[in-house]
This record gives sequence, structure tokens and C-alpha cells, in this order.
Amino acid sequence: MADADKTHSDLPPEVDMGDIQDLVRLLGQVVSTASLYSPEHKAVKQSLETAYMLLELILEHCSTLTLNTTENALLVEGREVDQSNPLVAGFVKQLQVLELGSFTLSKGMSKDELGTLLTLLSLHPDKLKEQGAFGDILQKHGITNVQARSVIYKRMSEEDLVIAKGDLLDKMGGAGDGAGGG
Repeated sequence: MADADKTHSDLPPEVDMGDIQDLVRLLGQVVSTASLYSPEHKAVKQSLETAYMLLELILEHCSTLTLNTTENALLVEGREVDQSNPLVAGFVKQLQVLELGSFTLSKGMSKDELGTLLTLLSLHPDKLKEQGAFGDILQKHGITNVQARSVIYKRMSEEDLVIAKGDLLDKMGGAGDGAGGG
């Protein structure tokens, strides 16, 4: 069943997982190089140019591309990205350190928007958090083609039970309604 989950994807057939893998590697390269040198460094600009061209190519076939981090994985449209490349692994780790659970890149995104996004992702977590919630930061920087979501993914076994907090409180007879619990 786990293998079936790994093959499920919302990607249209025209989008090759190899292109997604290359895109994530390039995003990791931009973030890594920008954090080491500066967003203005020649190598950052070259990698950004290549990443943007590939992103445009991918978004020709789908209007959005959603990236989700899990406990130790990156999913792009439900497909797990291979982290054997150090740039990919570093990118995933940076997203996790920044506590970015999910964000979506939309068709129409400009190269400047992508560059600003990746510059933000290259910041030290404390510097980014000083600026507020990620969605607010994107809005403040004029990035309209990226939507940030606060989503938490956790691995669960078949024995685990998930119940909505409201349902649990109802079953408990309203305990936790402000009377000493929560």
C-alpha cells in the first residue's frame, strides 16, 4: 500500500518526475548558494534563471505546483522527491527548519517573485521569523503567485486513531471548554 501512495500524483502525465527532481535540485542550489554568498552572486543568478525556465515549463502543463514537507520528506503534488542529492536534501532540511509545511507555486509567477521567494528561504530561521508569518511575508514582498499554508503531515499506522478535537470534547462531555483543561 505504501508503494501505491508513492505513485499517486496530481501531476498531469505531461509533467515528468525527473523535471520535478531537477527543479527541486535547482531550488536547493539557489537557496544554498544565496545563503553562503548573497542573492546577487553570479552563481545564484545563473541557477535562478535555469530554475525559472524549468518551473515555467512545468507550469505550462499544470496551473499550480504544491510542495509539502513531512517528517523527513518533501512531496511535490503528492510524489516524494528523492533526497540523495545533497542540494535537494539541504533544501528539504531548510524548509523543515523554517517550519514551512506547504506552499504552492502558481502559473504566472515572475522570475523576480521566484528570486525573492528563494532569497527568503535562504534566510536564517530567526531572521525570517522576525518578519512574521510566512504568508504575511510573501504579501509584504509582493509575491502573489505563492500561497503558503499551515499544514502538518505526520506518519500514522493503521492502529492510530484520528479524531477531531471538537468530537473528542463532545465525547468527553464538554471537558476542556475552558474549565481547567485544554
